[in-house]
Amino acid sequence: MESEWLGFNQPETDRKKYRELARYPERCTECDTKSRRYSRMTASLNKILDIKDDLEPGQKFARPKMITIGNSDDLSKEEFKKRFKKWRDESPWLIGGTYVFEKGSKNGMWHAHGVYIAPYIRKCNDPKNHPDTIDDDGNKKPCACKMKEWSATSLEFGLGRMNYIEAKYSKQWKNSGLCNYIAKYMCKDGNRKQSFAALYRCVQEREQRSDGTFKKIWFQPNREEFQHQMKMWITTEGKKWK
Repeated sequence: MESEWLGFNQPETDRKKYRELARYPERCTECDTKSRRYSRMTASLNKILDIKDDLEPGQKFARPKMITIGNSDDLSKEEFKKRFKKWRDESPWLIGGTYVFEKGSKNGMWHAHGVYIAPYIRKCNDPKNHPDTIDDDGNKKPCACKMKEWSATSLEFGLGRMNYIEAKYSKQWKNSGLCNYIAKYMCKDGNRKQSFAALYRCVQEREQRSDGTFKKIWFQPNREEFQHQMKMWITTEGKKWK
């Protein structure tokens, strides 16, 4: 664990040189675990972003959303899963997602972490206090933030309030909130991910790049169904949450 590099002797000079083996050298259990999590995280990101772009390259559903659903009354695992499934299936704005259930280490309460294809919701810079805004004429206007009301919609299903965050990521995924979220929660050893709707039963194919090489991409065979779902929500409920 002292170095990220492995050394070897060069016969003709008898001098030691160093080279890096993959992302993490196979030298201990901790690094092997990091390597496997990184591989699974990359695969999960590729799938989520490919399917999102395949369904809607526009702005309303532009970025994946990281959503944590809390527990309201210290529910048992079975009861929490039952209410969560009802929330998942009866929320038309959820186009698809991947999630895991986890038991809190501090309070022992079950909750769910997930990455979803879901709409953008207006959020102010101070979501706790929701300060008034000042227009060009100097008049006060109430905060237009919708997040407080939006995050409370899960309470109708007997669950805790939603923590709803729009993921920020770069093409390299380095220092990415989404990258860290998936690595921390979705790729933990022992956690079983579950996918539904647009992220369920997807198909992976090879696509040729301009330089002649190939890359694998994911797409949804029933894309028209989910595209219709998106359009219906935007034209009806979506106006309320602008």
